Amino acid sequence: MAPVAKLSAGAASATGPRDNNEDSVLVSLDDGHFVVADGTGGRAGGKTAATLACEAFGQVVRSSAAPSAEGALTAGFEAAHRTIREQQRKNAAVANMCTTLVAAVVRRDVLTLGHLGDSRAYRLRAGQLELLTRDHSYGNYLADTPDAVRVPGRPLTALMGALGMKEDRPQPSVRSEPLMPGDRILLCSDGITSVVPDWLLIALLEGVGPLSPDQAAGAVVSVAHTLGSTDNASAVVLHAEADREEADVMGWLACVEGEHQGLVVR
Repeated sequence: MAPVAKLSAGAASATGPRDNNEDSVLVSLDDGHFVVADGTGGRAGGKTAATLACEAFGQVVRSSAAPSAEGALTAGFEAAHRTIREQQRKNAAVANMCTTLVAAVVRRDVLTLGHLGDSRAYRLRAGQLELLTRDHSYGNYLADTPDAVRVPGRPLTALMGALGMKEDRPQPSVRSEPLMPGDRILLCSDGITSVVPDWLLIALLEGVGPLSPDQAAGAVVSVAHTLGSTDNASAVVLHAEADREEADVMGWLACVEGEHQGLVVR
């Protein structure tokens, strides 16, 4: 099934202060699927894992005979995981590579999301930003497991799930939500969410009115590095456009420092 008629999309990815970019993004507007992957495992391994995941996911979702978006999305995660594990076995140099993955499949007026790791999806609707994913992190694992004893020195941000980990099958979190005219969807790596506050994400995404999704994604990535992100930063922005006669063209001014920090003037 085709994506919603007035869906537009754009993406941006930047290395930042690191030597190489281990993120990968996929935008397939015609087929209605979109991905951000953030690889780990060293200079070669991280980029390889993220690239393989995006490619395998896209191939499977495009050709999937699954009757539901959830089924196609889950099959995409399984194919990406299997592809990474096969490469790990073939090449000792990338045996430890893994990648996060956050993916959206849009069919008609329904947004289906899947994620594994700490890359995130947000929805901006009527000026309200909502986080649609929950990180698969050690901190959240401890919060969900009252009897667990924290391992000394283990960071709360450590990943508890990623493609390429040793499990036989990945266990992504999957959910479906109605996609409404005017919705802005952001898929992004933690190089953005680690430094960009929600109020500023709102201002940047509301800029999709006069900006294209490509420009909005670029602005999110640029602001992340301006605010001091030391990681690669990647974003995919989706915009479910309202009818032109009903759409408000919105301008904004965001205060990023000083006594008015956090204030967004529209």
